[in-house]
Amino acid sequence: MTLAQNRHPSSFRFVRRAVLAGAAAALALLCLAAPAWAIGSIDVKETRVKEMSGGRWRLKVTIDYGSVPHFGHVSMIFNFKPKVLFERYVDDGSPETPKVEKKDVTGQPDINLPMDVDFADATGQVFRKTRFDFPLGRSSDFFAGEYDMTVKIEGGKQVGRTMRIVLEGENDVQDRRSIIFHGSPPPKPKPKPKEEPGADAGAEPGSAEGEAATEEPEAPVGEEPAGPPEVPPRQGGCGCRVGAPAPTWPGLLALAAAAALGAAGARRRRAPR
Repeated sequence: MTLAQNRHPSSFRFVRRAVLAGAAAALALLCLAAPAWAIGSIDVKETRVKEMSGGRWRLKVTIDYGSVPHFGHVSMIFNFKPKVLFERYVDDGSPETPKVEKKDVTGQPDINLPMDVDFADATGQVFRKTRFDFPLGRSSDFFAGEYDMTVKIEGGKQVGRTMRIVLEGENDVQDRRSIIFHGSPPPKPKPKPKEEPGADAGAEPGSAEGEAATEEPEAPVGEEPAGPPEVPPRQGGCGCRVGAPAPTWPGLLALAAAAALGAAGARRRRAPR
């Protein structure tokens, strides 16, 4: 056996020992560094949550703190990062029935919900595990879609792993139909003024037609216009009409005086000069 063949088994064992030592060191570093960024664990009862009335979802989780906490209440921050939006829309192909499309969310800010989680019972005994449920509402900028949920405690340590949560529901409908420009609608007719009872509907007050309608009709050519209506008889009269009024005494005296003057003038003209 040559010298090179004698060295092969020893070199192979050296490499294998080096690999195993490096893996052990890496695992040790990982175990030592793990408590610095994550503690305990978290489990969600239902990762797909249906929307309730009032635009709310109820999320139920079980939290394992990893050890018994020092206090019965632990302040935690539940961080939700929007990932997918369930967009509902109508377009020209479906103007009546909305369609649903999963749309990736970009630029949407995270939603942070600070809450105190209770790890103690009514007697004050503290446990390492607890069940906790809380609402998520549209009033807090939640919508139907998918989120990455992360739970952290003070100091930035994460509890468990990041979990994908799906909030089922119907978002507001977006209108994607083509815009159609229509002409302005015709003006509405103005309402007619109310007519006075008994007034002529075809003529307005103060117009030429109204004035003509109030004038008396002219008499036909060749006929005398009708006189004024007869005056009703006085109370107690006979009701008959007389030809001329009866002469009075002053009238008789005036006639006699005129006759005498006429006779005197006639005699003067007849006398000889």
